[in-house]
This record gives sequence, structure tokens and C-alpha cells, in this order.
Amino acid sequence: MPGAGVEPARPEGHPILSRARLTDSATPASAEDIGRRVSVATEKLVDSVWRPWHARRVSADVFISHSTNDAVAAREVCDALERAAVTCWIAPRDIEPGRSWPGAIVEGLDASRVVIVVVSQASIESDEVLREVERAATAQKTLVPLRIDAHPLSGGLAFFLSSRQWFDAASPPVQPRLDQLAEAVRSILGRTVAPVAAPPPDPGPPEVDIDDWGRSGRRRSRFARIFDDR
Repeated sequence: MPGAGVEPARPEGHPILSRARLTDSATPASAEDIGRRVSVATEKLVDSVWRPWHARRVSADVFISHSTNDAVAAREVCDALERAAVTCWIAPRDIEPGRSWPGAIVEGLDASRVVIVVVSQASIESDEVLREVERAATAQKTLVPLRIDAHPLSGGLAFFLSSRQWFDAASPPVQPRLDQLAEAVRSILGRTVAPVAAPPPDPGPPEVDIDDWGRSGRRRSRFARIFDDR
């Protein structure tokens, strides 16, 4: 029996004893060691989260060139394409915080296969849209003009787009034209449109065999009599 004031021996797996041994045997980490561990953890986080996200954002099927005044229309185009499983690069959505706009736009444009140009009075007068279209034409990207108003094509955009086949979404209904645009882009990318499977027919109420039900009922009655006799 232990003497007064002496703590009894603790079992091997006791949590307090385990913590005490860990504290006694562990060497306090230096600032340099902590910094190295944080650096390794940060690099792992970048490799597992940011780089895959960045690669998905940069390597898109379609780059959408548009004036900032047409941002709402451009997002409708983007939504229609992405519903058809066509990935899009569009500013400002795909520009990471802290990135310069010109650098991010050049990167997104170069990594895309098709460039949709949202054509309107605002984009015709936009130097930024003209530079994007000029770069796309130089890189021999597929240019697809999408007209959203009736303003006549002029200036530098006319030089690059006047010989291209247009998609006209200037007058309602617009959604069918956007669906056609998505189908055309999928064709350009070499993808077939998956057929929509028809829903299975309604089987209706289950059929009941009256004779079988009567026979099963009589069997249950016989079993019931057997158990009653017991």
C-alpha cells in the first residue's frame, strides 16, 4: 500500500502518463523548424487545391470575348454553354484575386480552343475586344461571332469577323439560339450531343392474381389452424 502523499502507480496506457512521457521526451521545435513545416504544408495545399483549380480555370474550351457593358449577356452565353458541358473562360469570373487583367486574359485566351465574340455596339467600340480578337486570329483560333444587337459591324472587328458565319441573338427568343450555339460549339470541339433518354413508361398499378391470393389465403388459414391446435 503506498504511503501517504504518494501517488499510486499508473497503468501503462494511462492518458496522463502518456501525455507526460510525450512532454518529457519531445524537444521544443525551433522557429526555423516551424517555418519549414509551414512551408511544406502550404506547398501541399497549393498542389492539392489551387493548382488543379487554376488548371481547370485556365484550360477552357471556350474564351468569351465581350465588352464589360455586355457582362449580363455574356454570362447568359456562358451559362448556356456550361449547361451543355462546354467549359468557358470569362472575365472577371476566372481572374484570380491579385492577378493583372491583361496577363490573365492572355493566359485564358491562349489556352482556349474557340473564341466566342459577343458583338454589340459596345464591343465594336472596345479596344480591348479588338485586341482579344486580333490575338485569337493570329493564333488561328476558331472565331464565332454572336450578335446581340442590330448595330452594323465596323472598324477593326469588321476586318476579322466580316467573313465569319454569325449567330444572331439580337431578337427574341434568345434561348433557342443559345442552345444552337452550344450545339455548334460542341460540334467544333468534336463532341456529339448525347441523346436524352426517354423516361421509363409508367407501370401503372400492380396486377393481382385473385386466384393465387385466394389460394395463399387458404394456406394461411391451414397454418393458423395447425398453430391453434398446438
